[in-house]
Amino acid sequence: MMKNKKFNWSTQTKKGLLAFKVITLSLIILGINSCKNDESLPEIAPKSMFTFSFDPNNTKIVHFQNASKYINQDTKYYWTFGDGDTSIIENPVHTYANNGAYQVVLKVSNSSYSDSYYLSVVVSDKAVDSTSLIPVVSFVYSQKGRSIQFQNSSSGIDENATFKWTFGDTTSSNAENPTHIYNADGFYSVVLKVTQNYKSYSYAKTIFISEAEIPAFDTLKPTASFSYYYQNNVVYFVNTSSNVTSNTKYTWNYGDGKPTENAENPNHTFVNGKYNVVLKVTNSKYTVTSTQTINVPALQSDYDWSKKPVARFVYTREGKGVYFQNASSNITPDTQYLWTFGTIENGLPATSTLENPYFVYSKPGTYSVVLKVTNANVSDSYPIEIVIP
Repeated sequence: MMKNKKFNWSTQTKKGLLAFKVITLSLIILGINSCKNDESLPEIAPKSMFTFSFDPNNTKIVHFQNASKYINQDTKYYWTFGDGDTSIIENPVHTYANNGAYQVVLKVSNSSYSDSYYLSVVVSDKAVDSTSLIPVVSFVYSQKGRSIQFQNSSSGIDENATFKWTFGDTTSSNAENPTHIYNADGFYSVVLKVTQNYKSYSYAKTIFISEAEIPAFDTLKPTASFSYYYQNNVVYFVNTSSNVTSNTKYTWNYGDGKPTENAENPNHTFVNGKYNVVLKVTNSKYTVTSTQTINVPALQSDYDWSKKPVARFVYTREGKGVYFQNASSNITPDTQYLWTFGTIENGLPATSTLENPYFVYSKPGTYSVVLKVTNANVSDSYPIEIVIP
């Protein structure tokens, strides 16, 4: 069956540079069943990216333009502008109250994946060309034996930037997020060089490679805790446990006779009533639990999810001393910080509640450092493994 439909398409450019015009197109639409959506196709992870420009009449007004890849009509956007304000529209316009440098983050999410992109925006009485900003180069990595997954975590880079990794064993890669397998145990100096606008910037980190697993931090006793917020009868649980790693396992028992769940931050629909919710946290040596009683629907108000912090940090090492720099987003003057440094002092895990602590390790090794940031009883954690030679 064929249908002949007509559509009016309108085009118009800024400030009247081109005349307004209407184009009438005739499209033949075929009613063929084979053209329907195939919901079984795998979802592609989005790639966050954006650009920005200053308003020509007021340099404190910044126009942000989403430039993310692999997005669709269901993609959700979450902007943090570095001054405490946020937005969920695709291409926001934001007015800054004061001059200064602001770290702007765009997080894009679909039903299964999310990705974040960072840029520094310098607000002054004279607009600063974003291409003149110096990027901050950094990377993190995860390790399984001699196989290493490197993740570029640089900020202030643009879509035309190029990457050059040297792995310290005479090999290299130009991928943004490469995987590399070492042939021998030992210490290696890894360098990431980012080039954009004909200038290069580098970041180096020494890593320790061992074919044997290093379980030191995973054998620390974790502390189980969680918070929650709700919308009607759906309760969203936020895992705030500490001394955890990527190998930590979670089990949630909702107290309503339904099956347990193993997600880190699950949600659950309850019928009206009172329930004892138990979170069990397990690593290779310990199992601990946390229990809270919730009363549905006697919950008073919904938690503002836009206030949830996003934990991030970078560090600089000098010998066995490490300077840690908080790089979290969506933080406020009331945000609380808890650092665990992956080692034991006087029989207890070494910790700090400073925003930007300095810590000296007593001996060489690989340590898993975790930063937990908390706003209004809702937390987010971010781990990085560091090597002390």
